[in-house]
Amino acid sequence: VVAWSSVSRDDKSYFYNNEGMHVSSEQHEGVRELRLCEQGSQTYYITTTTAGDRHAESDNIFPIVTIFGKRGKAITGLLDDPRKDDFQNGRQDTFVFQGLKNVGRIRCIEISVTGDDAWLLEMVEVHSQDSRSPVYFRNENEEWLSADPREGTDNLRLCRRSE
Repeated sequence: VVAWSSVSRDDKSYFYNNEGMHVSSEQHEGVRELRLCEQGSQTYYITTTTAGDRHAESDNIFPIVTIFGKRGKAITGLLDDPRKDDFQNGRQDTFVFQGLKNVGRIRCIEISVTGDDAWLLEMVEVHSQDSRSPVYFRNENEEWLSADPREGTDNLRLCRRSE
């Protein structure tokens, strides 16, 4: 959700549903209320490289990235581009998240997934508007991500080698 100031269109705030909750008046379909809080003013660019998928396409996997740094953590919204199929074998996908907390020097990331596909993430590149160079995280153990425990883990933490 993007909210603009009534005084200036340049004054924007960004709010992310980083828990993947559905809002509905029907209790069995989701929650009735959802509290969204502003995190900060940092912009992060996240590029994923997909090494493989266990299904013809991995478009039913919904990742959220938590970025950990010296000053805390920032949580993205869903990595999803509704205009295309994300996470196709051998492809890179880039996502931009504005209005997140500035975590300082990036140390680790954690990828959490929902959905019923399995995704083999090769690498994640993260950089912010303030960083001089990106930070690269490789899935060296080739762990599959999936909400189905028979296919992989639903949570993967990757850290810099020096950490």
